[in-house]
Amino acid sequence: FALIVNEIRNARFRKFTQTVSYMPYFISSVVVAGMVLSFIANDGIITQLINAFGGNARSLNADPEVFPWVYTITGVWKSFGWNSILYLSTITAIDPALYESADVDGAGRLKKIWYITLPSMLPLIMIQLILAVGSLLSSGTDMILLMYNSAVYSTADVIGTYIYRETLFSGKYSYGTAAGLLMSVLSFILVFAANLTSRKLTDFSLW
Repeated sequence: FALIVNEIRNARFRKFTQTVSYMPYFISSVVVAGMVLSFIANDGIITQLINAFGGNARSLNADPEVFPWVYTITGVWKSFGWNSILYLSTITAIDPALYESADVDGAGRLKKIWYITLPSMLPLIMIQLILAVGSLLSSGTDMILLMYNSAVYSTADVIGTYIYRETLFSGKYSYGTAAGLLMSVLSFILVFAANLTSRKLTDFSLW
């Protein structure tokens, strides 16, 4: 997405695109979850649209098969704008002389992206990947807690939500503490392995 925005030449349209994509990140997760749940409610706009086109959508927020899609789309919509800010800042820091030299050599837009832009973005891409691996086990627990219900436990439950329910609702505080510690240790191992892999494959790492 950052590459596409960077290639937009119309300044007004570019600013509009950036604003629309960045805005969801700065909206509270509680507000976003509330909006999504209202959209997929029985009388929500998405449910009505599906029914208007001949579908038979009922209680989407209580459908275990639908929840993973709703959660994934919501997460992408909320976070991809912020990630594009990071990548755009990296792109703007690239030395313009590299692009000028590529123009002299007759390189087209795609070749400049492939041989200049992407290699310059590689360190940030690897850092983002390593950090994402570290948060893999949490899987956006806060957003899931805001959106799910008992009807979708079979597909919505992750380690974090399971620990939350077992600790607060069942009173298993020692169990929750031990499970949380284990999850932290496993997350550290994943980060360490991802960092080591990145260093061997790309020569970029966090340490």
